[in-house]
Parts: sequence; C-alpha cells; structure tokens
Amino acid sequence: MPPEAAVANVADDFNELFRSNNLTPLPDTELKELLSGVARHLTVNDLAAYIVAVKRFDDRPVHVMEPYPGEHLIDMESGRVVHWWHLRKDCEVIPEFLDASARSGLTYAESVDLLQAVVDTNRYDFGGVDGIIKAVADILDMSHKRGVSFRPSLDTFKRFLVEARRDGEIDRAFGIARLCMVAGMSVEQSLDIVQSIYDGTGIAGYVFMALYDELDTLGANGAGGDLLYKALKAVHANGIGFPNFTALVHAAATQTSFSHTDIFEKLVAGLPIEDSTSKRISDSAADPFVRVANALLPSARGEVSVTKAVLDYFPEIGLEKLVHGVLPYRLARSLRDGFTDLRELMKTAHTEGAWVFDPASETWFSLGGRTSLHVGRARHEFVPYDVSALSSNPVFVHIHPENNEVFISPQRDTLAFPQLQKKLVSFLTAMPSGSDFGLLSDLGRVAAAPVEITGLIVTSQGITEFRAPPNAENVKAFAESFKFAKGDVMSVFDAAGYLGKHGIHEPDFAFIERLLPAVREKLPSGFEISVSAFEDFDFDRLFGDCGERILPAPSMA
Repeated sequence: MPPEAAVANVADDFNELFRSNNLTPLPDTELKELLSGVARHLTVNDLAAYIVAVKRFDDRPVHVMEPYPGEHLIDMESGRVVHWWHLRKDCEVIPEFLDASARSGLTYAESVDLLQAVVDTNRYDFGGVDGIIKAVADILDMSHKRGVSFRPSLDTFKRFLVEARRDGEIDRAFGIARLCMVAGMSVEQSLDIVQSIYDGTGIAGYVFMALYDELDTLGANGAGGDLLYKALKAVHANGIGFPNFTALVHAAATQTSFSHTDIFEKLVAGLPIEDSTSKRISDSAADPFVRVANALLPSARGEVSVTKAVLDYFPEIGLEKLVHGVLPYRLARSLRDGFTDLRELMKTAHTEGAWVFDPASETWFSLGGRTSLHVGRARHEFVPYDVSALSSNPVFVHIHPENNEVFISPQRDTLAFPQLQKKLVSFLTAMPSGSDFGLLSDLGRVAAAPVEITGLIVTSQGITEFRAPPNAENVKAFAESFKFAKGDVMSVFDAAGYLGKHGIHEPDFAFIERLLPAVREKLPSGFEISVSAFEDFDFDRLFGDCGERILPAPSMA
C-alpha cells in the first residue's frame, strides 16, 4: 500500500487532479466516488499517471440506454451520456487487483508496475482493460490461496503480457492461463501452455477457442494440475484436437475401471512429446492417438464397458464448492450451500450440469457430461448412473442457465403481444422441459432398485421442483408431448385481459404463478410441478421420507 500521507487528500480535489493533467471532462459525482476507492490504494502521482494512460479508451462518451419496463426491448429514446466509461469500470476492479497483489507477495512498486503492464497489453484505443485487470487479480489470488508468492513468477508473467500484446489475443490468452491455474497448474505451467500455442503452427486465436471450452470442463478432475499439464502438452504436440482429447478422457472415465490419474498417465505415456510432429500421422495403425484410444477404451477393443463402484466412479477431487465438469466427481456439501453454488453458476455459465444429491450423507454426485445448445432448446447429455446406489432418497438437480434463455425465447415479431416476450421467457425457463422429465425416466430405467427421484431445477426465477411416476415408459411418452402442452397453455392465455388488468409491471414470478395452474391441469396422474422463489424454498422438507413429500401449492397474486 502507498504511504497514507500520499493519498489522504486526493478525494477532496479530483477536479484539480484532472485540470493539472489536462484531462477532460471533469469527473461527475459518481466517478469521484469510484476514484475515492482507488485513491486509498494509489498515490496521487500514480493515480494521475494511470488516468492519463487509459484516457485513450475514453476519447468518446458512451450512450447508455435502458430497456422498456418489464421487457428485453431497448428504448432507443432513453438513456444518458456517460463520460469516462472505461475508467469507471477500471475503478471497480483496481482495488481488488492491488489487494490481491499485496496478498501474493508483491511490493507496492511491483504492483503498480504490473498494473501498467496490464494496461499496455491492449494495443488498441478501444475495449478497455477492466476484464484483464480482473483476470490478473484472479490469478494473483489463486497464487496466494496456494501459499505461493507470485514474485518469482513476475518476470515470466510480464513476458507473457508482451507476447499477448504482440499477438492481440489478449482475453483468450488470459482466459486459458486462468483456467489452467483453476485446474491446479502452477503459474509457470499455465503460461507455458499459452506459450506453446503461440509457438505452434496453428492460428493462436482459433487454438485458444478450441482449448478454452475443453479446459473449462476438464478442470474438475482427480488427476491434478501436473498430470493435466503434461497431458495437454502431449496432446497439442501430437496435433490432436482438444475436443477429441476431452471425449476420450470422458469415455474412459465413465466406461472403464481406470481412475482419472490412470487415464492421464496412460495418455502422457502414449503420446511422447519428443517423438511428435506438428501433423497427425496418416497411417491409423501408427497414429499415437489411435494407439492410446485402443489402450483406454473397451469399445475400441470390442470389450464390454466396466461399471465402477460409487467411490471410484465419483472421486473426491478437493473442491470447495460445486463446479461444472465433464468428469464425474463427488463433494460433501449441504443442500443449501450447494444450491448457492448452483445459483452462481446459473448466472454465469452456459452448462446445465447434472447432479444427484443424497440427503442422508449430504453428498453431491456430479454426473458430468456436456450441454448442447440449439435454437429452441438446450440439452445436457451425460452417462446415467445407478442412482439407487447413490441414495435411497435421490434428488436430481440441474440448472437452466440465464445465458441460455435466448435459445428458448419466442420470436418477438410472431407474438400478438410482443411486450410479453420477457415474461414468456421467464415462464419457459422456470418450467421443466420434456427432456428434463426424460432424464428422470432414464435415471429410473438404469436404477438397480426402485427409488423415487425428485427433480430440482435452479433457474433465474428460483427453484422448480418436478416429479414423475416410476413407470419409465409412461414418463418417456409424456416427455415427448410436454413441449406442446406448454405451447397450448401460452396460446389460450388471455394476454389482452392480463395486460389490461396488470400491465407490464407485474413481477415475472407472479406471471409464472398465473400460468402454472393451467400447466398442472395438463399433467397426467403422478406428475407434479411446483415453482418457488429461491429464498422461499423449503430445503429441510427434502430430508423427510420421499413418500411423504408434498409439493407446495403456488400462492396467487
């Protein structure tokens, strides 16, 4: 931190700071408040130097427009002109960056120098750097949480910043480095993965894109950062596509007796970097990837798949909270805390995920898998596991991500009352899909013993609870028709009467509750749906006997 005397009076005279450095326009009240937060971390001279350095991103003001009340549609006549837009965004993350720098072992001077180096990575006069500052702060914090000083890695990291600036793929390079560290790699290993892509024959931006999703979903694994680093280096050096690598690891984890560590060790041993070339070998018999696949997968050898015991199929991998991952894992965590994790993922991720919660042991079992997105639907695909081996009272949980709502949104120009588009999207995202009911059917079909499965969905509107009878075939038949049932409910809804009585300002949740009774009328016997706001959901109720659970009736507004 800078000396107290150096920052004590800065907040009182930001106008003079701007005038003395020829910075225009002068800051408004909001910007002064943001600068006050930064001024507690930087000296007057360093703060002024930073504003001068980022002035190039704010040569033009930003026009911020607002949506119509209750709608997604932007009101083009609304809004306000905001000067220093990017500086405001920077001020929100700089204190976090400097705190993380200090925690990770850097001096004040080193922290300020690193901040300037981060600003310099953007060689353009647009786009700002707040996202990059936040990414570096995350990396610094991860180093601190591991008890490792960042200082020995500082010079290497600065060289990485120079390379990222030269290539121009800044955000993607930072994204890869951060995900590598999340997966357990050291700073040096993480930057080496990025550097190997820069040094490779492919176009770095496209390789980064291909690697990002795979690294994001492979980060939760039981093999550890060192093995994942070696495997990624070997895969890239042998010219193997990252999606193929993930598919192989997933298949081996769900269809063989190999542990996560076994799988990565066999990959590293079968793909020696020193003998690799930049292109795949055309002879399939000599292709190292085919060789490794034959060694790992029973299907490649014409053998029957192996089913692992629960603790082997779902390893504990040292997580502190629930995350998305293509590989199965388990985590001891309360139902309420787990839902807090999933609510965060619902707001930030695109993956639906699939978990089974056992109330008796308070254990979450992630089934892994991947989400495929298409216009009109999003579907999570995973390998079903015998849920009766996981719990006598299993709760199947997944997410309807907020980011995916655009895929299920009805076209505005096809609606008789387009102002209801946002509310209809809220209704659709809160409802189980036909495939959600189908998943209950699939899990029930592979269960070795009869169990009653409760389904829960975390959505932007709260928590949806749904149940189906144990007859798997009946569930599958209904699942295929449920989409049309929801469509019927929306098509007969008295939209004109609703708007005349309530307008557009009624909360979306209340709108959902108005449609829900009509949906329930279309449910066959044994099917149930209930929707609760997150803060109103009765978590304790799920710890009772499954047969005694009663779905709460919605309260009509």
